Amino acid sequence: DVETVLAYDASWNRRCFGWRSELHRSGLWLVGEEPAPVISPAIREDLDELNRRGLLRLRLLETRLALELHRGKFGQWPRRLHDLMPEYLPAVPGDPYADGPLVFRRRGDGFLLYSVGPDGRDDGGRLSSDRQDQALEGFDIDWEYDRRIQAEFWPRKKK
Repeated sequence: DVETVLAYDASWNRRCFGWRSELHRSGLWLVGEEPAPVISPAIREDLDELNRRGLLRLRLLETRLALELHRGKFGQWPRRLHDLMPEYLPAVPGDPYADGPLVFRRRGDGFLLYSVGPDGRDDGGRLSSDRQDQALEGFDIDWEYDRRIQAEFWPRKKK
């Protein structure tokens, strides 16, 4: 049937041409020049993961900014994320990988802010900088995770 042929075609194109082919086909679909793409469950899962990662980056960044604004006004970090509402945040940001909020813990003069990550377990803020560990089993994701990974890919020259 047509659906099966389209699925095989999409799979073959992905294997041969990678994400560029998918991007091109999706662009054609968006402007109405190609039928809706058939997205395999594996690709759908990858897209869902990218969506969660992007949403997490945004939530960590806006929470970090709210924390900085609070510290600027009161001279100290808040005791909990609820203290940022409603002045800096409309609600406590949820963790895209869990049913609850992002994890915030005071540590001395500082704090920990992180997501439980794809494994769904709170590992106490244990962080990974290993780009090979994409599943992040046994690790949490903080707001600097991407910066640490990029530092591995693009080492800067030391002065």
